[in-house]
Amino acid sequence: MLHFFLNQLSGDVEIVEGSKKALRVFGKVTIVQESPSMVVLEWNSSPVNDLFADAVITVVLRAQCSAVPAKSLPSTLVKVDRMHFTECLMETLAEMFGEDSVGKVVKGERMMVTVNDRCAHINLRSLEVQCEGDDVLQQIVSTAVTKLYNSMAPLKV
Repeated sequence: MLHFFLNQLSGDVEIVEGSKKALRVFGKVTIVQESPSMVVLEWNSSPVNDLFADAVITVVLRAQCSAVPAKSLPSTLVKVDRMHFTECLMETLAEMFGEDSVGKVVKGERMMVTVNDRCAHINLRSLEVQCEGDDVLQQIVSTAVTKLYNSMAPLKV
């Protein structure tokens, strides 16, 4: 259940291999399950990472208090039409950052958005976003990409 709620938060939840169950969110915060009712959060403190950790703590508490049974959570998602997703993503990013910020050309599986002379490169296949030197822009774009993708993905029935 926690994995579901964390995926709603960031969309980029990684399963960390190790002796204990662990997840990594935002690529910065690791959640280790010590027991069925206890998790430990680990992160390197910085202003941005502290904000990510605060959001994760909120989601952990939400999952703990949730009255929704795990079996009633949505099943896995199926494939999204890539062309339609790309068009919608370009429109979404243009609304967020302005028409001039979004590249009009998609090269292969990649597109780019430029904000205040910072470029965020988006891999449309893996949904990964890379932005050298600006973690905040990277996370904003990454969240927009994953939330849009998740909202467009039909549920398996």
